[in-house]
Amino acid sequence: MRIVCSHAVSYTLSPMVKLVKNNIEDSVMRLISDLLREQLPPTISFHLDRIANCQAPIDRREDLISPSASLGRKLEFTAGRNSLRASVKNLKASPLIIGRHSNGAPKLPNDLVGSISHKYPVVATICGKKKDYSALGIDIEKNEQWEQSVISF
Repeated sequence: MRIVCSHAVSYTLSPMVKLVKNNIEDSVMRLISDLLREQLPPTISFHLDRIANCQAPIDRREDLISPSASLGRKLEFTAGRNSLRASVKNLKASPLIIGRHSNGAPKLPNDLVGSISHKYPVVATICGKKKDYSALGIDIEKNEQWEQSVISF
């Protein structure tokens, strides 16, 4: 699995993670979090967790996913909103409602930019203040060609 983070100055990380029976070991999750904290500027906040750990109920104003969506998609949506809320918590103290743009992207308060990515079993989010960044993005993709026992940048 590769996690790529980028912001306006095109900073990119691509850590490898060891997969064990379709689950990422807790120690690897901590390692990736520590590496991101060391590499990202302090004006960027991120959150990385398992989808299963981010299932707290969301505000009804945020529950903007189709009732016909699959259970897996609903779990990913809820995890994304809760993870982004955790990311934003370091930047903004007030309660936060995360809306949804017509293209499905998260709708944050006007002074913030951010992104959500999920690929079972992981959810990752990133955010920052608009005064510092015009856009922020994060992506998680499986990459089966990489050797599974290696962590590299």
